[in-house]
Amino acid sequence: MVARIESCLAELNRVGVVASLFGVFNRTQFDQVVDALSDPHSTRALVVVSIPVTSAQVSALRTAHVSLIGLDIKIPSSDSVFIDNVLGGAMVGSHLFAQGYRRIGFIGDLDSGKFRFTSSRARLRGLRGALLKGGLPFETEHVAFCEHGTSPAKECALELLASSRRPDAIFASSDTGALGVLSAALELGLRVPDHLGVIGFDDLEMAEVVGLSTVSQPLSLSGAIVAERLIERLTGSDAQTVHTSLDLHLVQRASTARVPNFAKP
Repeated sequence: MVARIESCLAELNRVGVVASLFGVFNRTQFDQVVDALSDPHSTRALVVVSIPVTSAQVSALRTAHVSLIGLDIKIPSSDSVFIDNVLGGAMVGSHLFAQGYRRIGFIGDLDSGKFRFTSSRARLRGLRGALLKGGLPFETEHVAFCEHGTSPAKECALELLASSRRPDAIFASSDTGALGVLSAALELGLRVPDHLGVIGFDDLEMAEVVGLSTVSQPLSLSGAIVAERLIERLTGSDAQTVHTSLDLHLVQRASTARVPNFAKP
């Protein structure tokens, strides 16, 4: 998220657009911010990052002539820049299956702030679909949700790996969570990737440093695209609603580069 915001603000600053940044920690705070900004005298545009927007909020902003742009979310009636999370999960499932993993676990982010985040569950749907397509049963006991962060993900991974039929691979819905899985494997003496495959999502800078396989999405590019679209809205040069779906690609590194002898059905 930081890369998206930084690239967006940098582009806006370049052309002299004044931007304010609001951090919210629950749905009530988000609703209050949107209500306060639904005023044409206080703001002309609002970029919402990751948090789903209700139809009532979209209508209120439109009535106030405040342009709305979604970043990392798709808003049907407003400009949006997003990725296909289901496709990303399916890419992971196909990759792990091809590497010979057969008991695949998943660790996603728990939405304790009740923002109704959908990315983790969408990635899980994609993973499940790919595994079922490959003829593998999807075992719900290998699925866990926890607070976003390395430490919570490590605790989740330790629980999953304590099972008598532990997963032989874990897909964490973020690179941050995947770091926790790697830490759990180290603590349990499991060799990555032979005993346990680990893959994340986002392709943060640290993923390459630790040899983490991941699904790469263009974080900085997405922020820059939103900024360009916002400038077009503010200048009135383009009033057409534009939805931009960004490409994903899977990056294999050491954490899923399984030794051939281990890659057995």
